[in-house]
Amino acid sequence: MKRLKNGSSDIIFLMRLYVVRHGQTEWNLALRAQGHSDIPLDATGQQQVVALRRAFQSIPTAKVISSDLSRAVETAHAISEDVETEPLLRERCFGAYEGWDFAQIKEAMGDGFLTTAPPGGETLQDIWDRLDPVVERLNLSNEPTAVVTHGGTASILLAKLIQGSLMTCRAFRLGNTSITELERREEGHWMIVRLNDVSHLDEMPAEGDLEGSRARVRA
Repeated sequence: MKRLKNGSSDIIFLMRLYVVRHGQTEWNLALRAQGHSDIPLDATGQQQVVALRRAFQSIPTAKVISSDLSRAVETAHAISEDVETEPLLRERCFGAYEGWDFAQIKEAMGDGFLTTAPPGGETLQDIWDRLDPVVERLNLSNEPTAVVTHGGTASILLAKLIQGSLMTCRAFRLGNTSITELERREEGHWMIVRLNDVSHLDEMPAEGDLEGSRARVRA
């Protein structure tokens, strides 16, 4: 529990949460939809993970929960050796379109990209619904926690936590290994205190497409 002064009143925070996007992969760089495909980190992603480890050296976390896909799990191990995997944190499944670049997918799906499912895949609403148990668990916890997931899933998770709508997720752009920090108030509301922080990457060598990877949101 943390108590902060806000003018004449106190704000009590019961929990701190860090939402982290996984490091860069070759498919991120090529703007290809990974979805549930288990694509590993590339060389730049591995460097990003080293930088993330340094960023979390001074951040206490009692629990680290990660998508079970390897690009997320490897990123999560930069925060803690003790990582709990959670398949509900996977990225949107693009079904038959996994491996396609996003321009191809949008051409194939047209106006239905946000509202319908690719063949054998998921809609954004499907992700919203499957995150319900994750949000319930975070709302009940008082332990400082890091959640490592994917760009699209992280955006939807943030929208749910702040009690927005599904389309609220379109307001977020989360770079690879970005850190978004939230605090839960005593009345149960979440407040974003740090969004898409990639300052830990500032000292990385200028290799690959680091700047581009910071701006991309899909896994």
